[in-house]
Amino acid sequence: MHNRAFGELGLAFVYLPLEVEDIEQFITRMVRPATREMDWNLQGFSVTIPHKASILPLLDDLDQTAREVGAVNTVVIRDGRLIGYNTDAQAFLEPLARVHALAGAKCAVLGAGGAARAVIHGLLQSGAKVSLFARNAERGSVIAESFGIPLSPIESISSSGAAVIINTTPAGMRGHSEGTSPVPRAALRGRQIAYDLVYNPAETRFLTDARGEGCQTIGGLEMLVAQAALQFALWSGRSAPLDAMRDEARRFLES
Repeated sequence: MHNRAFGELGLAFVYLPLEVEDIEQFITRMVRPATREMDWNLQGFSVTIPHKASILPLLDDLDQTAREVGAVNTVVIRDGRLIGYNTDAQAFLEPLARVHALAGAKCAVLGAGGAARAVIHGLLQSGAKVSLFARNAERGSVIAESFGIPLSPIESISSSGAAVIINTTPAGMRGHSEGTSPVPRAALRGRQIAYDLVYNPAETRFLTDARGEGCQTIGGLEMLVAQAALQFALWSGRSAPLDAMRDEARRFLES
């Protein structure tokens, strides 16, 4: 998406995938201008699972949303300093707000990672009533306490009265656990909306089950494009060509 967008606007940028195990070593040896061991004109980068929270103490500054969320998905290098942003929260809200009023809505968030933090922040800012459901009780309790929301085991989702269920876990992701769902199909019965942040594949087991139970569904593609467009603007100072980015994302997912 980013490379397509750079090409559309004639920008001499390139977006590269890098798999990082040790985030601290990566920042020191490849990113921070004062200490990196290679000479390259790095302007910024994306951050994804599992580094969205662990990268925070390695940065020089955070924007307000990233600070409140407690997770970063975008870093901009400016005047030798590393500044963290979170574009997930705003990008998550846009597709959901188009189809459901959020003020007072009962929402259940599945998962306890950086994406869950962004989703919870966005929902609370919109006036929704949020409950967290997680398999990892330790990680879940840290998030629940920081946002002042209730935490329950993910297995208890069936008894939740939530009208909207949002999956922020990687369950069902291609190359990870494709064909699985974070919850049994019966847990989706009677819900109004099921929103899966997983975008590859476009049709997950979670979404298929939800549709089979009569739920309106939202896939992860629109959030993916929206958060990337916000990243693009931070790095380049230009408005992103949304249609081109969406087209490229669909082309990739269908290939």
